[in-house]
Amino acid sequence: MAEFELRYWFTAELATGASLVADVGSGLFSQHVSIGTVVPPRKGADHYIGVAFEYGTIIASAKEKVSFEAHQANWAAFDQSDDYSYPADIANGAELPTVGVYRNGLLIAGIEPPQ
Repeated sequence: MAEFELRYWFTAELATGASLVADVGSGLFSQHVSIGTVVPPRKGADHYIGVAFEYGTIIASAKEKVSFEAHQANWAAFDQSDDYSYPADIANGAELPTVGVYRNGLLIAGIEPPQ
C-alpha cells in the first residue's frame, strides 16, 4: 500500500485554514492526508487532497472504504458543487472515477481534471 496515493481534486476554499482527519477504516492499512497545489490550476481543481498509505495490504478484488474529514477552521460550510471530484449524486460508498489513483506517482486509475 505504501506505493499508492489517492487524489481528490477541489477548488481553493478548502485550502486555507482547513483541517484534515483521516478515518483509518478496517485497520488493514495506515493512511495520512495532506493538501497539494495544482500548478497550473485546472477546471474545478486548483488543489487536491492526497490520501497516502504508510503500510498495509488489501487482497485483490477486495473493497475497502477510504475516507477523510475536511473542515474549515471556523466550521463554515464548503461549496463543493464546483469541485472536480465531487459528484452531485454522491452516495455512501460510491465509486468516483474523478478521484485519481496513483502508484509510485503515476496515474493508474481515475480521470484527472482537464487542463
